[in-house]
Amino acid sequence: MIELSGVSFSYPDGTKALSEINLVIDEGEFVVVCGPTGCGKSTLLMTVNGLIPHTVSGEYQGEARVAGRVVRDVSVAGLAAHVGTVFQNPEAQIFSLTCEDEIAFGLENLSLSPREIDKRINHVLHLLSLDSLRRRRTAELSGGEKQKLVIAATLAMGPRVLVLDEPLSDLDPEGKITVLNTIARLNREGMTIVMAEHNLDLVLQDATRMLVMEKGRVVFDGDPCSILARGQDQGPLLCCYYFHPGLSLYSSDPAKPISTDGCTKAEGYRTLQPKRGCRLIECPAGHYPSHC
Repeated sequence: MIELSGVSFSYPDGTKALSEINLVIDEGEFVVVCGPTGCGKSTLLMTVNGLIPHTVSGEYQGEARVAGRVVRDVSVAGLAAHVGTVFQNPEAQIFSLTCEDEIAFGLENLSLSPREIDKRINHVLHLLSLDSLRRRRTAELSGGEKQKLVIAATLAMGPRVLVLDEPLSDLDPEGKITVLNTIARLNREGMTIVMAEHNLDLVLQDATRMLVMEKGRVVFDGDPCSILARGQDQGPLLCCYYFHPGLSLYSSDPAKPISTDGCTKAEGYRTLQPKRGCRLIECPAGHYPSHC
């Protein structure tokens, strides 16, 4: 489904964002991409949806293939029928005055019939519990509502791959659960999901694979619990690289929670809830991972 071979990318200012990425993502996988700010997560996603090399300036090397197509040889518009993208900032993806028109915009560009367009609009509005927003003006929406609208418009296009760059950033807790349940359902129905996200305590319960990035490279790749268990021996590395400030740490062994420099003793950690066989624990000292 997705194959990157020797992909490297540097921005015009000389910043090397990706370095020799070799990666294969099979159809139907749910891949979470994580790592510290500036590690290359967003840049990696842009090599999948075609913004790199077609729109974003810089030095691009290697080859990316999506759904059997070489990304370099297909326009962003051509890839959009196969790869749907949701960015962190919904403002950058909203163009229409009303919610209904926003969802219809991309469908009209596909030359679909009015009946098919209306059918797809009804489907995604119901899927994301947005029926009440159908005729609302987009300028009146909250940040979370705008993000869910962008996701609805993207899903209406019927992509085989859904790429999401921190889609939960502007959502309230209920909105996050609604969106994640929808994404998980789409994945169970066969859609390939590639998501960069900091809210790991929410997404890892559904993810089938985890990529950890550092300085433009993939440093860990595999089953989330296996990676987290492997990271136990890394100490502060696990804390700094895997988790969003103020959230949680994981341990795959209930009898052996992770200890971190600068925090209270390991036995002081509090179990929150199980996630895919891992034990979710919280630092009682309230330390951010960057402080561990």
